Amino acid sequence: MALQKPRRWLGYRIELNDLVSEADTILDRFERSEVPLDDCFGSNSDPPEAPRSTILFFGPGTEPARITELTELLKGTSIHYIQAGTESYNRKVILIGGYNLDSAPVAPLSPGLVKEMRGAKSSDELTEIVRRASLVTPLTVRSDPEWS
Repeated sequence: MALQKPRRWLGYRIELNDLVSEADTILDRFERSEVPLDDCFGSNSDPPEAPRSTILFFGPGTEPARITELTELLKGTSIHYIQAGTESYNRKVILIGGYNLDSAPVAPLSPGLVKEMRGAKSSDELTEIVRRASLVTPLTVRSDPEWS
């Protein structure tokens, strides 16, 4: 049986929020790459809401080489922030356009941070680099009913 994903991506789940402003551009890039996109989310939410800021979320088991490959694929798009998850059930999950409903701090995705992440030797080191740089708390998507 042929592998459906390149071996380096086995065990990963990558999803794109199809409501981000550049979803079609990002989908086109995935189609031309060897990075597998597993699914889309966002438009099937109730209610469907576009994220107010575009976050690249990755789980704690994500290898630095995979994030490097993804940041290269997404270079020049409107991905503003990166967030390192800590929950074991999200071990190798990568979400492009995550909602950050818990308002956890995120790191601005800058060329300097991308360079530092490339130098990470392990998943733990990658997570620590992003967590140290996480000084920003962007707005969440869901609005408070009291303010509506």
